[in-house]
Amino acid sequence: KIIDFGARTLLNFKHISLLVRNMPIHEPDNYGRLKDNLVLLTNSCEEKVKTINNEITLQQQRDGGIASIISGCHEDLTNASKQIKFLDNLIDEVMLWQRQELEDKLICLGLSEEQEDALLQMVDTSVRKLEVSRNIGEEIDNHFATIIQKLTELMDMS
Repeated sequence: KIIDFGARTLLNFKHISLLVRNMPIHEPDNYGRLKDNLVLLTNSCEEKVKTINNEITLQQQRDGGIASIISGCHEDLTNASKQIKFLDNLIDEVMLWQRQELEDKLICLGLSEEQEDALLQMVDTSVRKLEVSRNIGEEIDNHFATIIQKLTELMDMS
């Protein structure tokens, strides 16, 4: 929208306005050329502002999408870490229960002491092997904790 009032001209667009004072109203050729050039200049500025606004909107959408993905990964890794800890505890309970049950049953089986010792050694070997796998599970949990920490830092930055 262009408004002329006296020697002043106001060019008003959605995002930008330009007020020009001392327009050459007594020189119609210069006035027309200046007004045409000012319209082109103001229109170009308006389009640039629109482009910048669109870029800001797209960046905000990208940032929101990235934050959503990071948050989802953070939640998934936290849940996986909890499941690993639960599984470790469950394995401990099962192995303890199995050893206790075996000791209780050995009394009823009438095995020799060597046979009982051999069975208990088998159970102890199994427990040690499971402890190795548990250590691996703890290492995985530590990796998850590191990743979760980095994701938390990323979420705090956005």
